[in-house]
Amino acid sequence: MTTSHASVGQADETWHVRPEDPSATAGRLPGGADPDRVSRFGDRRWNYTVLSHRRAESSKTVNWAAFPETLRESFRRAGWALVNLPTPAALLHRAATARVEWPAPGTMAQVFLGWRRFATWLTDHSGTSLHEVDHDLLADYAAHIGRRGCSIAIAQDDLNAVTLLWGFAPHLPATDRIPMPAWENEGLKHYLATDTTPNENTTAAIHPAVMSPLLIWSLRFLDFADDIIAAWREHQRLLARIREHPNPGATAALRAFLDKWIAEHGEMPGGIARGRRGVAAQYLAGMFDTSDRHVKYEATKYRENNVPVGLDAPLSSPVNGMIHGQQWTSHIDFHDAPLLMTRLATAAMIVILYLSGVRPGEALELQVGCCPDPIDDGTGSIRYQLHGLFFKGARTPDSTPARGGIPREMPWTVIPPVAEAVRVLERIVVGPLLFPTNPPWITGTCGRRQRTGDAMTTLAANARIASFIAWVNDYVASNGLNDERIPDDPDGDIVVNRLRRTIAWHIGRRPGGRIALALQYGHLRTSVVGEGYSGRARQGLRRVLDIETARAMADYSTPSPRT
Repeated sequence: MTTSHASVGQADETWHVRPEDPSATAGRLPGGADPDRVSRFGDRRWNYTVLSHRRAESSKTVNWAAFPETLRESFRRAGWALVNLPTPAALLHRAATARVEWPAPGTMAQVFLGWRRFATWLTDHSGTSLHEVDHDLLADYAAHIGRRGCSIAIAQDDLNAVTLLWGFAPHLPATDRIPMPAWENEGLKHYLATDTTPNENTTAAIHPAVMSPLLIWSLRFLDFADDIIAAWREHQRLLARIREHPNPGATAALRAFLDKWIAEHGEMPGGIARGRRGVAAQYLAGMFDTSDRHVKYEATKYRENNVPVGLDAPLSSPVNGMIHGQQWTSHIDFHDAPLLMTRLATAAMIVILYLSGVRPGEALELQVGCCPDPIDDGTGSIRYQLHGLFFKGARTPDSTPARGGIPREMPWTVIPPVAEAVRVLERIVVGPLLFPTNPPWITGTCGRRQRTGDAMTTLAANARIASFIAWVNDYVASNGLNDERIPDDPDGDIVVNRLRRTIAWHIGRRPGGRIALALQYGHLRTSVVGEGYSGRARQGLRRVLDIETARAMADYSTPSPRT
């Protein structure tokens, strides 16, 4: 499908559908359809009958003038997404769904009607912009639908229309985005049945359009691990060569290097330190076995001749990681090595938290050796296990709270990417913890301590995820990969608690997903799923999560082919 005028998933200023543009792109028209019959985006009424593959389709139109004026353009943009974008995968691949990837005009008619009712209700409740809609307002609307007296089918259609509006949120301007509706977490039955008391986790899942590129980039960083670790070791080797006092014997070689570098680049090697650009003193001091004061003294002579300072200080370590058949970077700079180590550790953390289902507090306490070599049970299925502590409800033998946690009786069963992430962390940490507060490449820590010990806090983990996303989006902008950026989530910042909730949300909507969640998340006791079952039953239960997670990986983390 071609979206020549809409930069999907970008910020407001990149929405470029013009009033005179067609409401349906050429890729959405069935074979033989007349493009001249397509309504214009700015038309008062859209006739989308042309999208039907049936010859005898009754006329289907949406009258935008019937929508409240303050919300009309927001819903018109959402209408463009409904017509031209596939139904979000997370809303397709769930148990008992009736949705299809490309809805027919008849289905669109139900959605447009549901949107008009929602828009009217919002206006009656002083709503003037979709981005002002919050979780409480959505819950009020669901309660209103439940009290309206219409059939369950119509009520479900109206709430599903709002869910679809949320589904398209990352593809719309920020002013048009709504958060995840409460019924997506709690179930429609709590709003359409007599009892509307929620009894499930209300933490918002991360939107699939956000989670997919976030996971893809995290897995990519694991592929870059050799490059980053080699650069870090080269960085450390250079630091170890820096002398406390100047080395007069290095002067000639240092000057010759600078003369050649300036002749080729027109500037001295440098970087940003404490927000200011400066010569790469430590980098050069390590290269020439002298002190950084010696380097700065020599650099002053060039500065007096108005030679500028650049931002490059390339390490000699190799770069083998690839993106789309090309090196992901030409080289790694001296000053970037510690930063990329932080990004690598963060990527490993995201993979572990998202694909294992481990509670954040327990994941951050994982230790070196927690994921031993996989077990071959003779069935052809190789299973990795993650061993660690659990804290929620943990008690000592005398029934007092075990503040330091106790070993989890049933290990988490995880898939190979989780084991790979653990292996990467084991290569770079010093000490027993996979997520220490102060790893060698970081001075200080982010966030306030929440518990004793040396493990990273959840606040620090959240800050590092935000920095990781910012780095990725800067990278894609600089390398022409804008279709692979990580968009803003309509429900707010990506925090560690939402990662666990997201994989649970996906798996729970699969056939057999509830059993998988119970096993992985520790909601069934060992005696219930123990070795007393027959071999086939045991294998079936204990492999459910592997199968479900593999499907989720395939559905939600496979990028679209780049054009």
